[in-house]
Amino acid sequence: MPAIVLSLKYTVRNLKRKTPSSVKFHIPILLNNAINGRELLKSLSLTALANLALDPASHKVILKYVHHVSLMVRNGTTVVQLQALRLLVNLSCNKDIIPLLLMTEVPSDMLDMLRKPYERELVLRLLTFLANIATFATHFVDGSSKPTLLSVLYHFSKRTDLSELTALINDPDEDLSLQAKRLHDALIGIS
Repeated sequence: MPAIVLSLKYTVRNLKRKTPSSVKFHIPILLNNAINGRELLKSLSLTALANLALDPASHKVILKYVHHVSLMVRNGTTVVQLQALRLLVNLSCNKDIIPLLLMTEVPSDMLDMLRKPYERELVLRLLTFLANIATFATHFVDGSSKPTLLSVLYHFSKRTDLSELTALINDPDEDLSLQAKRLHDALIGIS
């Protein structure tokens, strides 16, 4: 645990000094802890990475591990899922890396979280991430056989006639409804 605290301390200090090269040194340590650590270490590391992902200079290093992050979204504890989704949402705000995110291999059942009763925050973050991605996905549609994020979105839009999003669009929660509508509209563009 002291390694993560020390790494976080140096990362925050370097962010204040605005020295991206020294911050990049700590990202692999945080990624390793997020992937291989116990729940608390994973959660703390993912929180730090989500904050670092607000700076596009960190994206190249983080992108190498997005597949692992997507696995945490699908298989992690609720806390880990939430932090992994925060990281993905922050990455998806950079439209320059969306093509790389679209080609990332993800669990083929990643979108099942939209069908089952999950926590509001998880569904909201997943919808936000997917809406951010799908907004730009129309330019990159292909018939890839790997379960990439793009192919999962594409097959989701073909398989369901988007009826599964209707319940979320009509949800009384305005945030969920807005993100579901964004995703729905973007998926219509992919179809």
